[in-house]
Amino acid sequence: ELLLKRQAEALPGAKLELERYGRKTGHWAWWAFPTEKPGSAEPLPRTKVTVETAAELVRRAPPEWREVLELIVELVERAGDIGQVVPPIDHGRIIYFIKFWQALEDTPVWLLLVCDRLSRRLSCPVTRSGRPRDTARPKVLRW
Repeated sequence: ELLLKRQAEALPGAKLELERYGRKTGHWAWWAFPTEKPGSAEPLPRTKVTVETAAELVRRAPPEWREVLELIVELVERAGDIGQVVPPIDHGRIIYFIKFWQALEDTPVWLLLVCDRLSRRLSCPVTRSGRPRDTARPKVLRW
């Protein structure tokens, strides 16, 4: 519930920020890239997603969650460098976000595509198999 509330509060502004500046300037990565680990600098009480709560998050998340993620991907691909859009301090969170959502059986296709496209722009690409990007492709799961 708290993660959904924080997404609803923060992500509309995050979307406007990305549209205006073409990069992340605020503090909202915890809610755009939720993982099993709460953010160490996240305002209290901290949030996280679990295997048990992931499906509920996908069902109930505000539309801005998907919009922000897809906009980040577009901006990163346009810039050619994730560091031009998202500061390096958030890259570790993005890596764990990708690993978490790619490992779930019922992750929607749109979210798997976001993960795949972001992974291609990270210095340590992530695949479902753990092998280097050039030898493996993540499987797209059916929704």
